[in-house]
Amino acid sequence: MLPATPTAAQGSATNLKTQFLSALPWWDPVSCVERRIYLDTGSYTWDQVMDDRTHHVRTISLEADTYTWKDCLAPQNTFYVQITTLDPDNPAWQTAVGYGTWDLTDSKIHTWGSRLTQS
Repeated sequence: MLPATPTAAQGSATNLKTQFLSALPWWDPVSCVERRIYLDTGSYTWDQVMDDRTHHVRTISLEADTYTWKDCLAPQNTFYVQITTLDPDNPAWQTAVGYGTWDLTDSKIHTWGSRLTQS
């Protein structure tokens, strides 16, 4: 288990992975990146990122807790599906899930994942 990393008030945090991705990912395996993070109570902007591009997942209200933050990239025939989750340690709270898709024009090293910014 990874140690939780606190976010600062009005701060932002990222969950990122850098790796080679194919523009046509027929046979590529699913890839994931995960971290544990403590989040203060508040409203957060939740975005998925691929290099300099951003997909807005949603604005989400969270309670103070430690969360398991996970991003997975699942290859399809000609694109990737990104699944992002925030799973609170509190068993009474639901896991938040976000989805997005990415079309890549170049097979190269990309940095992808998600970002939380406290509003």
